[in-house]
Amino acid sequence: MRIKRIQKRLENFPCMGYREPLLEGHNPTYRACHINNRFKIIYWYNEADDVVVIEYIWDTHRAPQKLREKIKGNP
Repeated sequence: MRIKRIQKRLENFPCMGYREPLLEGHNPTYRACHINNRFKIIYWYNEADDVVVIEYIWDTHRAPQKLREKIKGNP
């Protein structure tokens, strides 16, 4: 399964995903990795604890402003 492969890569290279342009300016820096043409993983890397925090598996067909609304107020 593609999600498992991405998970393994993130364990070794937590900053491999591109910076999510819809969430520029947010703290922490959110990154994304496409699972397929329809879904992507939205995550951030907690360097102090060496942990990747997956916020969402996002359906890219949804309205982009919905992603910003979901993330607003998160750590």
